[in-house]
Amino acid sequence: KKKKKKKKKKKKKKKILYIDMDGVINLFEHDPDARKNMWNSGYFYEIKPRENIESDLIEISKYVDEIIILTKRIERVGVEEEKIKFVKRYLSRVNNLSIIFVPYSESKSKYIDFNCFTILLDDGIKNIYECETKCNISILFDENGKCDYKNKVHQVRDIIIFLP
Repeated sequence: KKKKKKKKKKKKKKKILYIDMDGVINLFEHDPDARKNMWNSGYFYEIKPRENIESDLIEISKYVDEIIILTKRIERVGVEEEKIKFVKRYLSRVNNLSIIFVPYSESKSKYIDFNCFTILLDDGIKNIYECETKCNISILFDENGKCDYKNKVHQVRDIIIFLP
């Protein structure tokens, strides 16, 4: 008798895009007094989103299993609520979107699932360095605006499209 060999299906690794909020999703870096103004009630709800961010994330969501906003939380009452309201206001049509609030004193790397294929898009070089051992791909969105946002979004999409 011949035994038929069963082909094992290689389980596809879950793909997650981790994206920073302040300075990547919103225009935090356009406010020269952002570090002072962020202590004012309502600041994170009133800040403007980056142009086309919702449509860009909708496009990327077609190629990943999940998009997680990884955002720092300063110790001010109402910050989480403001950021949640911002997401509902500007990103409500993005599928599989969630938000993780990272205490300001902690590293974002503690919140990254290393069992998945992960991409981090962040504007903080410190965050990139701290997370690079857990993320498969880390992309720095230049804090000083030296790179074009649109090109970064296309890079992320193009990388994800060609992943197995």
